[in-house]
Amino acid sequence: MLSALEDRASIGYAAQDDLLRTLVQMAQKRPDERLWQLILFYAFFPALLLVRTSTVSEEESGDLHGILWSSFLEILHVYPLERRSGSVAKGLLMDTKKQYCRILAQAHKAEVQRRRLCMDAYRLKGLRGGEYFTVAPMRRSK
Repeated sequence: MLSALEDRASIGYAAQDDLLRTLVQMAQKRPDERLWQLILFYAFFPALLLVRTSTVSEEESGDLHGILWSSFLEILHVYPLERRSGSVAKGLLMDTKKQYCRILAQAHKAEVQRRRLCMDAYRLKGLRGGEYFTVAPMRRSK
């Protein structure tokens, strides 16, 4: 099975797509059995690495590998095999890349917002002669 997943030409593209479809069905039916997820990780690992390297450089890695693997698993378990025609491999990769890029965009947006807040805080500190503003604790209503 693993050699058929590595070399599409050995069994043909249609047969490999059928094999992937069956593996995805097994992963969806039995999410507690990690075997199906591991086989699919093995099959998609090179393509997932390409997704990873095409979005962010290695220096900026952080926990981005984990985010990519989590995105793949999330898409794997909700991928609509019955409603989707075409290549299962292309569909899984496309949906995973969309999910991953969405998460990266949200993280970037949060970082930009954090930097703006820090800049505003430094600017306010300068206006008050170096004093920090303090915020009174909220009172609980009864």
